[in-house]
Amino acid sequence: ISPWLVRDYLRTVDSRLDEKLETDGSDEALMDVLEQMDLLTGPTEHRIFRNVVAMIFCEKPEKFFPHSRIEIVVFEKSRIETPDRFTEIGPISGSVPQMVKETMRIFKSLVIKEQVRKIPTQSEALRAFNYPEEALEEAVVNSLYHRSWQEREPVEITIEEDGISILNFPGPDRSIPDEAIRDGRILKSRRYRNKRLGEFLKELDLTEGRSTGIPTIQRALAVNGSPAATIETASERLFCIIHIPVHPAFRGEKTVDVPKNVLLNVPKKLTERQSQIIEIIKENPRITRAEIAAILKVTVKTVGRELSSLSDLVQYVGSKKGGHWELIS
Repeated sequence: ISPWLVRDYLRTVDSRLDEKLETDGSDEALMDVLEQMDLLTGPTEHRIFRNVVAMIFCEKPEKFFPHSRIEIVVFEKSRIETPDRFTEIGPISGSVPQMVKETMRIFKSLVIKEQVRKIPTQSEALRAFNYPEEALEEAVVNSLYHRSWQEREPVEITIEEDGISILNFPGPDRSIPDEAIRDGRILKSRRYRNKRLGEFLKELDLTEGRSTGIPTIQRALAVNGSPAATIETASERLFCIIHIPVHPAFRGEKTVDVPKNVLLNVPKKLTERQSQIIEIIKENPRITRAEIAAILKVTVKTVGRELSSLSDLVQYVGSKKGGHWELIS
């Protein structure tokens, strides 16, 4: 177990335990922190780690879960047209947050591209990405969240000319109707395969854990002017493939002009913490960042990061001491 990964997490969600671990960096202090986080189980004389500890705080979880990695294959065109012309990237291993971070780094540096198209009749240019970053990140997180960690199969990402496919094992829970999967809008289930993992991913603002993954992906694609994502599985639900199509502009096809006010018509996705910050500011517009941090039991740095992401909804007006917060309509 990596104390550094534990501390990175605690800096985000619980500054008190972070300070405790920083003050006393011994193994006993680490075990005490994990105990307080309810991550140990078993009798007092023989405490053992819960599985989620290896998923979140272990740099080499494959020791416990074989093939817990992400593999990326890039085809020149497609696996049908050019099956022998491809490039392999990875494998990407590490804790779940590390795998998400590294996969997104590869996407942003090698895959995601932006196109700017000037319209003669208006001053604003139309901008579109071949793949919106939010949709890709949500799909990657979902593949790790909803996979079975008992399956000895990696998450496979295939990049082709027409889009990106993400495969994980097994498929959606059997409680989800086939019609919902074909519709590709929301896969609502009361049975979460890795509920404890989901709680940690929620604290790290990587997921909401309320069946919002697919709607988030579809919303990001719609805002970008891209076609909707599709989901494929088998009747036995042995696998799940989500296919995120490339924006038509990057294939020479006719593009769909996205209205300039489309972002105003689509509600911004807020995390639970961001919603709490907005409610706190509504009740007391003159509240300080330190006071918000005390209420939420997080660090001032965390509050600052959240407020930066809310800059299109909340703004600070006036001097540092005598100013106040305003909500942007």
